[in-house]
Amino acid sequence: MIHMTKEKVCLIVPPDTFLLDPLMCPPLGPLYVAAILEQEGHDVLFLDLRVTSQIEKVTFPQVKYYGLTATTADFNSVVEIKNLIKAQNPQSIVILGGVHATVKPEESAKEFDAVVVGEGEKSIFKILHGARGIVTSDVIENIDTIPYPARHLLEPNARFSRRAYKGQKHAETEIATSITSSRGCPFNCSFCASPGMWNRKVRFRSPENFVDEVKYLIDAYGCTHFKMSDDNFSLNKERTLEISRLLEPLNIRFRCHTRVSLVDEEILSALEAAGCNEITFGIETTDDYILEKLQKGETVESQEHALRLTKDAGISVGIYLMAGLPFETWDTIHHLKEFITRNKKYIDRYVLSTLAPFPGSDIYNNPEKYDIVWMEKNYDKFLLYNDKILIATVDCTQKELTEHRNELSTFLKKVWSE
Repeated sequence: MIHMTKEKVCLIVPPDTFLLDPLMCPPLGPLYVAAILEQEGHDVLFLDLRVTSQIEKVTFPQVKYYGLTATTADFNSVVEIKNLIKAQNPQSIVILGGVHATVKPEESAKEFDAVVVGEGEKSIFKILHGARGIVTSDVIENIDTIPYPARHLLEPNARFSRRAYKGQKHAETEIATSITSSRGCPFNCSFCASPGMWNRKVRFRSPENFVDEVKYLIDAYGCTHFKMSDDNFSLNKERTLEISRLLEPLNIRFRCHTRVSLVDEEILSALEAAGCNEITFGIETTDDYILEKLQKGETVESQEHALRLTKDAGISVGIYLMAGLPFETWDTIHHLKEFITRNKKYIDRYVLSTLAPFPGSDIYNNPEKYDIVWMEKNYDKFLLYNDKILIATVDCTQKELTEHRNELSTFLKKVWSE
């Protein structure tokens, strides 16, 4: 670690008022950076603006360094926050990290003094030492060396949520939080920006390190309900079995998400014994042709098999569906409705999202490959739960794709109300 004068750093989480419950999940990325700054003796102020609707009224603390994080949908908001900071403190250094900074570094560098590409735990110290512009660092191979997220910096009412375990729009439960045991995803789904962020590489915390954090959250806060926020919690079978073995005596409850190709009877039995009450699968579509075109590496047959195995193991099943996809037609919507009707008894809940062609995804980078003839460019509209579709294709106009979504939404609500 570079030796330097101890600095006062203000880390800022931008508003998430477009979410139903902005405080449902803690901002783990900035909290990890905060933890490593504190570990090295720096004074960290944490400004959580997730529920703030009028950022122009915020008075920012007077420090030299401000760090912001942003998804694509947040980008215009964090630029506005940066301008407010500069107006109040012109000599300050404002830093941007997160997925948008990583996949759009040149664009971000036009607005911010320093832009972190990739994870921030090493790069933040380069910036405190004088680095400016686009800043990169070698990945942290052993992520066990990173301290636990600095949850103590959040306001008490924002550290945990009664919705994090059940999810938005679902029943409240005991206090719960999100926690992650890995970074990255090896898959290459066309609609996902993860390949741009993590380069399809995965690093795992050791089972012992991960479970020790669970024990800490139980002991320090009495938290026994968790959302495992890994992209694919069951990615490594032997590791999943070991984590399950270590979790089993703790009497916790958790939910996770994974791919249909990453579960079998042994994994599901171990997860259920460890306290897993729900697994959510990224189904997206139930058309084999679109699944192939989106580089999902899955089939409708494998989807149905996983849903039934999971339900038979005594674990609730959730599915993520996506509307407004390339190659989508009324026929594919009909296939999806048939799939739901056929498998309803194996599905406990669904989440319907809208394709947002995020920078960093293959759809954004190569729209012509997906027969896309128009794509929304306003970042403010890049929301996963947008009612209006953000693309048009050779086969369908934006209006037609929006009609697909409306039809599907109406159908799903009707099925789950019966």
